[in-house]
Amino acid sequence: MERRFLGASLFLILLLCFPGFVTGVSAHQGAPPSPTPASAVIYTPVSGQALQGKVPIEGFSALEGFLSAEISFTYAQEAEETWFSILRSKDPVPGGLLAEWDTTTISDGLYTLRMVIHLADGTSQTVLVENLRVRNYTPVETSTPSPSPGVTVTQTGPTATPTSRPTLTPLPQISTPLPPNPAEITPEEIRLNLSKGALAAGGMFALIGLYQKVLSMRSRRKG
Repeated sequence: MERRFLGASLFLILLLCFPGFVTGVSAHQGAPPSPTPASAVIYTPVSGQALQGKVPIEGFSALEGFLSAEISFTYAQEAEETWFSILRSKDPVPGGLLAEWDTTTISDGLYTLRMVIHLADGTSQTVLVENLRVRNYTPVETSTPSPSPGVTVTQTGPTATPTSRPTLTPLPQISTPLPPNPAEITPEEIRLNLSKGALAAGGMFALIGLYQKVLSMRSRRKG
């Protein structure tokens, strides 16, 4: 009885003196909750992995505003992508098994896995896992690349209006005429000057002839 009383008293003293003691004890009793991903995720399979038989697809799809999810695959070596449905669901998965992919129904080769999450605001998230190697009927390569994260997440929504860029239009090359050269003599000016010179010469000859007549008349009068 005394031991229980002493134990309770000691615990009460620790609680009064060190209030964080009890908090620390309770914190170690359970693991902290894992953070919720901000976007949709496919945990497995991963890019570069060799797949055989029925493959579990695990991940997270429980985004805020979740409406539905579509999981599909395409043959990566085709020129045009054709997606084949694996699952369509209206149940969000907060972390765990999303679907099961039976790879025995398809031929061996490289494939891409896709998950599209449709949200209530009209947007969607797309998760892609590329370079998945289905090897049901052919041996797995000796040099097997290490599985590495190859998840691509894209957010789509209403079509955004692209920002128009100004188009640079080259200015037309306009030749500017040079101003007239003041020292240049045109043919019209040459003809005009010649005409003026001829008139001036004729006038001078006429004056000389008139002057000679006057001189001859004076000489006659004196004689």
